[in-house]
Amino acid sequence: MRLFRKNRITQILLFCLSFGIGYGHFDHSLYDSLLKKHVKDGLVDYSAMKQDPWLDEYLSLVARVDLESLATRNEQLAFWTNTYNAYTLKLITKHFPIVSIMNINEKGYESAWDIPLAKVAGKEYTLDQIENEIIRPIFKDPRIHYALVCAARSCPQLRSEAYVGVRLEEQFEEQSRWFMIHRNSFDVKSRTAKLSSVFDWYSVDFGESIQDTLMLIAPHTEPILASSLKKNPKSWKTSFTDWDWRLNIQK
Repeated sequence: MRLFRKNRITQILLFCLSFGIGYGHFDHSLYDSLLKKHVKDGLVDYSAMKQDPWLDEYLSLVARVDLESLATRNEQLAFWTNTYNAYTLKLITKHFPIVSIMNINEKGYESAWDIPLAKVAGKEYTLDQIENEIIRPIFKDPRIHYALVCAARSCPQLRSEAYVGVRLEEQFEEQSRWFMIHRNSFDVKSRTAKLSSVFDWYSVDFGESIQDTLMLIAPHTEPILASSLKKNPKSWKTSFTDWDWRLNIQK
């Protein structure tokens, strides 16, 4: 969870995006089946997932992927979003039982996001690199903050299905609407908003001011609220909620 640093990885992937390199798609069906089996209402049965070989089987496919085979921007974004979430699941199941991802402490690494656990196309990545050197700077879509799941209760919900390129717009829009309802609160009468800390930590992704953030939020809210946010965003008072780092686990 740091601001990104552009490097050679970013430059190569930007080149692929710019010139439309790619000719196929990546099969997420194994991961999709895993999520359908162990995720309900955004909560994970980590005990069962820890015993399920499907996660490692899916990650072995990720490790061998040909990134140039990802034909479209949406295919690429769906792949990296699934990769981030799947490796977060792997990290949690590796250390489970734990109370929070913040309890993970591997020698030599500052945090869970610094551990080079992800293998993609034969290279090692940390979760921090996937998010801040690939997903954020390359795709520049603020909705990824409603889709990337850090295994905490204040995170977006983990879908019970994989992201796929052909449905990514629909899936991201569903995630956006869900996130506005369940991770934020708005009072139209008093024009007060209690926003997720995501909008504070990643404020640069949502514009230059809190008013820009409210304008980006508006299309994902119900009509009366959206109208108020767009009509006069400067009249709204905003604050940020505390983050609940407890594990997003089924009880």
